[in-house]
Amino acid sequence: MEQLPLQLAIAFFAFVVASWAALGLYIRAERQRRREEILTVEIADAPVAQAA
Repeated sequence: MEQLPLQLAIAFFAFVVASWAALGLYIRAERQRRREEILTVEIADAPVAQAA
């Protein structure tokens, strides 16, 4: 039982690190999705004569 506070601290720290990593991956994926969305809109708005 003496190890319990240490184990709780380690588990909490691991949870915080995993949460930050998940948030970072989500933000990266969201930025990539927005970037692709903007490129798609720009390509769709381009005049057909330029594309040919």
